[in-house]
Amino acid sequence: MKPKILLCLALVLSGVLTAATADSTRTTVGRNRWRPVPDWDYDGKRILGHIGNDVCLWDASNGRLLKTFAGHGEQIFALQFSPAGKYALSSSWLIPGEVPSISKDTSVRLWDLAGGKQVYSLEGQVVAGFSPDSQHILTYSELGPNTYRFEAAVWNTSDGRLLFKAPLEPYCSPMFSSLQFSPDGRSYVCFEAGNVVLRDASNGREIRRFRTTAFHFRLVAPDTILAIGSDEAAVWDLTTGRIVRRVKAPSGDADSTSDGRKIVGAWPRMMTVEVETGRVAGGPAPDSGSLGMYVSLLSPDDKIFAIEWNETGMSGTAELFDVNSCQKLTQVNLGDWGHLIGFSPDGATFLSGGSSFVVYSSKTGKPISQFNLLGNQVKSFLWTSHG
Repeated sequence: MKPKILLCLALVLSGVLTAATADSTRTTVGRNRWRPVPDWDYDGKRILGHIGNDVCLWDASNGRLLKTFAGHGEQIFALQFSPAGKYALSSSWLIPGEVPSISKDTSVRLWDLAGGKQVYSLEGQVVAGFSPDSQHILTYSELGPNTYRFEAAVWNTSDGRLLFKAPLEPYCSPMFSSLQFSPDGRSYVCFEAGNVVLRDASNGREIRRFRTTAFHFRLVAPDTILAIGSDEAAVWDLTTGRIVRRVKAPSGDADSTSDGRKIVGAWPRMMTVEVETGRVAGGPAPDSGSLGMYVSLLSPDDKIFAIEWNETGMSGTAELFDVNSCQKLTQVNLGDWGHLIGFSPDGATFLSGGSSFVVYSSKTGKPISQFNLLGNQVKSFLWTSHG
């Protein structure tokens, strides 16, 4: 097929699939590299997800519905447990698409999981995340209803009080950028289209900015950013705004451990790079490398690297590798519409979801529990519209 025909076909499909965003009752499952915030979460014991506009909490051992939280008037864009697991944050927002649409409810809501009640709602906000100590919430704050332009806002978790708002880059949005707290919670950083801006989390004051061609970033210390590009990674000292180290990086999508000491990738083969020394450890090529990589995940303990190969979005394969040895641990067929959702905090298990939800052993790939949480509610998935 000629390139021009392929391009036209891609554009037509894009329009058809993006039209799904107008359906506010749809249920999406999973996440991909185009969206840094997941719309499902898993803490090893509970599953946080949604059916239509309602937030739901399930028991991960048996699939029993524990709580349903109603209140959002639009499709759920993001969900997450607080670091201590006491609260949940949900965010509703209608993602801009090729079909003209207006979000009926752009808001962030805090839920008390034990009490089953809404604590408060932050209107005109899209969630970015909790601070590491759960004391603050970082959001994208709309500059006007349905303008799709934002500034950053920091709030007190306990009472929803606004601490401050600060500017973001012109095209910084929840879809194509990343807004996150530093590991110590004292600063936050925005990554958008090659712009990296670090700000004080107590008042929004700009600390440092620079430009880079990297596509993955991690704020590994209050004054250090690891920027990973194609075939190369750079360590930036934010106090001087200079690169202090360059090392080889895996081609394509790659990730780094939480401390920034290792870079991990699986294309064209499994590879781990020590940032301090540049030493490379190599492993086998993924078995499913002919398919498109949908998402990659590192376990919270930085020991296991998982990749999902999924060319059509209908049925994917997950491969898990040991980060230190680069050896393959297991491979799992995720089933119909199945996608990786996340690891348990200790990395011992991981969850996939789609037509059914399965908790697997990370070491053996054997199913531990399996259940249907959504019935026939699964209508579309993130790969269709980046949403």
